[in-house]
Amino acid sequence: MSTCPACGSGHVSVSIERERYCPPYGEPVSYDVHQDTCDNCGMVGDFEDVNSGRIEKEHSEADRKSVEPMIQYLKEQGLHMVYIERVLGVPFGSIELLGRSGPSKYEIALIRLLCMFPEIIHKMDERMSIMRITSLGSLKVRELHGQNDN
Repeated sequence: MSTCPACGSGHVSVSIERERYCPPYGEPVSYDVHQDTCDNCGMVGDFEDVNSGRIEKEHSEADRKSVEPMIQYLKEQGLHMVYIERVLGVPFGSIELLGRSGPSKYEIALIRLLCMFPEIIHKMDERMSIMRITSLGSLKVRELHGQNDN
């Protein structure tokens, strides 16, 4: 039996509500949410913290399942995974593996950002190219002047 954290009353009503979560580019999921209401003071909440683990599990699973559709979306936008991996500097084949393995929240967030702003990959590639050219140019100038990094 639950106890109200506000007034200490043991007169608590319990209800179950259905909630829905839809990750970007993913399928929606529905799950039950436990809700306590104090009959004495009216406070509403999850007094015994039964929801947090279950909700986190449902969200994580839905997020994980959304990776494959996001990868497919990027491909439909003409972005090849090898190109993205080269620009990001990650091992080849690693993005494809995200759809089959358990990606971290950070990896899911990165893929979401790439889906929302696919042009960022091209900007990163341009910036990296400029940095490589600048770096090579500096090396050539030092070689011409007989300087080296040692």
